[in-house]
Amino acid sequence: MSSIKPQVPKGFRDFLPAQKIFRQKVIEVIRSIFETYGFTPLETPSLEYAETLEGKYGEEGDRLIYKFEDRGGRAVALRYDLTIPLCRVVSMYPEIAKPFKSYQIAPVWRADKPSADVSGNFINAILISSAPPVFWRMPSSWWLSMRF
Repeated sequence: MSSIKPQVPKGFRDFLPAQKIFRQKVIEVIRSIFETYGFTPLETPSLEYAETLEGKYGEEGDRLIYKFEDRGGRAVALRYDLTIPLCRVVSMYPEIAKPFKSYQIAPVWRADKPSADVSGNFINAILISSAPPVFWRMPSSWWLSMRF
């Protein structure tokens, strides 16, 4: 009988308690800043239909999307960033009150070649607003990827 060697997939990592606590504190500071400016939280699924994500990031981006078939035979993919899922939400729910000011801070996955400073899984933060920037005093295309 063969034994299984405990390991994390290449490009991924575990966050032990001290690292996780530090990450949570950083995320809480960012969340606090977003909410100070009137942005509300949003959460989208980690998994999207592959067709929703494909073709939105260019040829290179498409190669970096983790794609697979689910048990129902549907082509699905882990989100590459938060931009497309956020746009999907806005288009799916026209009843969302306007002006719409929201943020999301969540993990994303990229099938990138791992290195010391690049991992396949990291935290991404994004803001979206249908209000003119004068009403919220932050750059209109502000985003942040945290790879720590």
